[in-house]
Amino acid sequence: MKSRKWRIGAILLAAVVFAGAVAGIALADPGQSQNAVFNDLYQSFVSKLAANLGLEQDKVTAALEATKKQMLDE
Repeated sequence: MKSRKWRIGAILLAAVVFAGAVAGIALADPGQSQNAVFNDLYQSFVSKLAANLGLEQDKVTAALEATKKQMLDE
């Protein structure tokens, strides 16, 4: 149970760092569309997260979407 809490904490920390990186890059390069920057960084983040967890990228994407839906439903 404790390792699960650590994993969730690590994922949340990674999401916060990711959001900060997206904001920083979006502000640093006004010529590029913010959506394009976000999409590129998001795909890179999901790919690296999947590799670090030893999962397929599709499974991580599905888990992130399910989590987003759960949070919106709350």
